[in-house]
Amino acid sequence: MRKTLKLAAAILASNVRRLAFPYKLTLILTYRCNLRCQMCNIWQREAHGEMSVEEYDRFFSRNADFSWVNVSGGEVFLRGDFAGIADVIMDRCKSLYVLDFPTNGVMTDLIVGGVERILARGPKKLIVTVSLDGDETVHEELRGVKGSWEKSVRTFARLREMRSGRFETYLGMTLTPRNFDKIQETLEAVRGRIPDITADELHVNVAHQSEHYYENAGMASLSQRETEEALRWYRAHRRRRLHPVAFVERVYQSRIGRFLATGKTPMPCQALSASCFVDPTGVVYPCSMDNVPLANLRDHDYDLRRIWNLPHVVRVRENIERGRCAQCWTPCEAYQTILGNLIFRPSPARTERMDDAVAEVRNEFGKGA
Repeated sequence: MRKTLKLAAAILASNVRRLAFPYKLTLILTYRCNLRCQMCNIWQREAHGEMSVEEYDRFFSRNADFSWVNVSGGEVFLRGDFAGIADVIMDRCKSLYVLDFPTNGVMTDLIVGGVERILARGPKKLIVTVSLDGDETVHEELRGVKGSWEKSVRTFARLREMRSGRFETYLGMTLTPRNFDKIQETLEAVRGRIPDITADELHVNVAHQSEHYYENAGMASLSQRETEEALRWYRAHRRRRLHPVAFVERVYQSRIGRFLATGKTPMPCQALSASCFVDPTGVVYPCSMDNVPLANLRDHDYDLRRIWNLPHVVRVRENIERGRCAQCWTPCEAYQTILGNLIFRPSPARTERMDDAVAEVRNEFGKGA
């Protein structure tokens, strides 16, 4: 309950002011990848200078107040020490509410064993997304490796058997000009292996460009009209209306059309307030899209709070508030942005009342946002 209330207090506070410390961290462990995706060039990047388990231990010892850690890559399971890093996160972050990560699903036994190991540690909530971008033909065309579709579906099927109140797993489909109209076909193909799969088990997002992360500037963009038509079928077949993840996804999808039409983030972004991004070498960025390196953790004794309040970091946050950023609508950034815009931007008096409410939660249930 304490972890839940602390996250709720941070989300509440993020609606009215810049947080003194982010509740969400996007942590990229590696650029190593065993697929060759068309919409992402991470697999072409050299993996060098990655932070070690010891460095992550030092980092999370000094920055233990995250409620939500999103770990990603590359393929996280290509790091032989991934289990050790996950242990560090769970050991140090006493307020951790959710740990989540994607996987391409190719190394089935390694992935399933890794998830079992993490679950044995008793996390509050673990969410694993297995990437799947179409039926076998489309997926393998986009992902560049024969046999990857079958392996991904097999991995998802095995993870699905492990679902519980604290473990959720989904398929993740990234929409591109090649597959935006293949949502229904993708589900039908998976039903050949998992007959009872539903649309609620498929998460859909739109492909993005990022100079510093994906290194895919110049990638073809989606059409607003055609994408909205494809999403209309998808939304009509989803049934989980009250689930928290389903709520955030529903808001996310309802704003995709506006983003594609304008190229602008549909609501005020929460980067450098509710969240930030750290690359494999310890470089801190505002988010996964904005190519603005702020500082390296190694140069600041792994102290994110010190970096958080540097004058140039504060200025970057002010620019983000004014809409002077990369402009995106990727789930990595959109979900906390949605949660940070649940209420209208308040007057100073309302801000004071909100701060009082947050303080009450902090006093009763421990250190808050």
